[in-house]
Amino acid sequence: MKVQLRRAVTEDVSVLFELLNSCYRGDSARIGWTYESDLVGGLRITHDEISEILVKEDEYFLLAHLDHKIHGCVQITEEAEEIYFGLIAVRPELQNQKIGAQILEEIDRLARLRGKARIRLVVIHTRDELIAYYGRKGYVATGESSDFPPEYPAKIPGLRLLEMKKTL
Repeated sequence: MKVQLRRAVTEDVSVLFELLNSCYRGDSARIGWTYESDLVGGLRITHDEISEILVKEDEYFLLAHLDHKIHGCVQITEEAEEIYFGLIAVRPELQNQKIGAQILEEIDRLARLRGKARIRLVVIHTRDELIAYYGRKGYVATGESSDFPPEYPAKIPGLRLLEMKKTL
């Protein structure tokens, strides 16, 4: 399944809201890799947070679509020497069909096109399967971590975000 990628626009706020919250926190997400409800409560992202991102020049969402349907997304932030990505999501019923891999390939292509030296991400430190997946894609833990953001209600004490980078 080959998806097309495009930059999200303000008309995509509702579809991004539904996609991200259903992939990360919805019951349907239990079959996928991105499910976090056992670790974190509340919404993953609000309409307002999505809208704030969509008006920025150096921060945006890419949408993965096929047959006029949105199947995945990723948030990109272009920093001075690297690209940061987060909120990567693929509809749980479509995971393991290489959509996420295609999104990661596009991030690599974009970083090279923009002359960036590295790509950076953070992952919840207890998500061993995600850490291993990103390791297979060339990302290495930097040894840096940060406290889980207090605006998201962590259900596990001591939850941290582990930083990983890939050098291009």
